[in-house]
Amino acid sequence: MGIFDDFDSFDDFFDDDIFEEWRNVSNNSTNFSSYEKPTYDIVKSDGKIIVLIELPGVKKEDIDLELVENRLLNLKADFRKENDPYYKFQKSRNMEGYACTIRLPEEIKSVDNTKFNNGVLEVELTPKTKSTRVSIN
Repeated sequence: MGIFDDFDSFDDFFDDDIFEEWRNVSNNSTNFSSYEKPTYDIVKSDGKIIVLIELPGVKKEDIDLELVENRLLNLKADFRKENDPYYKFQKSRNMEGYACTIRLPEEIKSVDNTKFNNGVLEVELTPKTKSTRVSIN
């Protein structure tokens, strides 16, 4: 028995079905090691779920947003390098952009609106189930 044999059982733990959703989202061809996770907030307002994601330095056309299985938001936003006069001169950030998967608090019926202003992406979503106040007689 080798010194690392105990790690086999540890690796087997992640083969469990509870990690299937994570594996499906994480198994893609993009190497995200040079991407940072953006700062974001999820709020509820007037029966809608609103996700606010901070993406400084990104242009609207470089944002890729996808709703997966009505519960996850996949985001990838790249910095544009080709017309940046400062890119080759000095670079203090060693990243290509932002990438993350955001687990939403409820299943989503539809994406109603998206806006990108001053480096903040706002995604307005309608949940599948809305709570309704029930009157008691």
